[in-house]
Amino acid sequence: MNWASLNMKGAGGPGKASLVRNLIKDNNVGFISLQETQMSNMPDSKIRGFWNNSAMEYVKVDAAGRSGGLLSIWNPSLFKKNMEIVDQNFILVKGELMGENTELVVVNIYAPSSGTERRQVWDKLLDLRDSTLGMWLIIGDFNEVRVPEDRWNSNFDGNNAQHFNNFISTAGLLEYPMSGRKFTFMSGDGKIEQDR
Repeated sequence: MNWASLNMKGAGGPGKASLVRNLIKDNNVGFISLQETQMSNMPDSKIRGFWNNSAMEYVKVDAAGRSGGLLSIWNPSLFKKNMEIVDQNFILVKGELMGENTELVVVNIYAPSSGTERRQVWDKLLDLRDSTLGMWLIIGDFNEVRVPEDRWNSNFDGNNAQHFNNFISTAGLLEYPMSGRKFTFMSGDGKIEQDR
């Protein structure tokens, strides 16, 4: 099963729904995590617009004003949800990967811009990691980097990076290489802007 994650910078812009649908189709994605929808009370019809005509399930978190907002959508024939935990900064969905008899915990995260608030999110996730069994997959926008080389066009904060690296180590997480560009975001008109 393929997974995708995209920071939308607002779900309401023209072309964004078709871009997400094409991403799902072109990469045979069974579970997508969207960050920064910047929408509250997003109707089912809007959410359906991000998916194709096949069956889908989802969990969402409303934006706080024009900040944040999360949406996780998946194919229920590939992933069967057993539980969910919703927080302003993450969606945790636990379920079974169909045909694999594998319990999987998928966390869609949009971390706060404040380093102190990010550390609180890392602590919450560590507590959940200790109490929620299964293989974990954490994807999204961490608003943090691990090493100076990952920070582009902004200042590197070694203290926040150390807390982030400690979170990754304590949680027993592994970083996997991703396809595509290192730094990518979606502009307001639904076009992909690639920084590197």
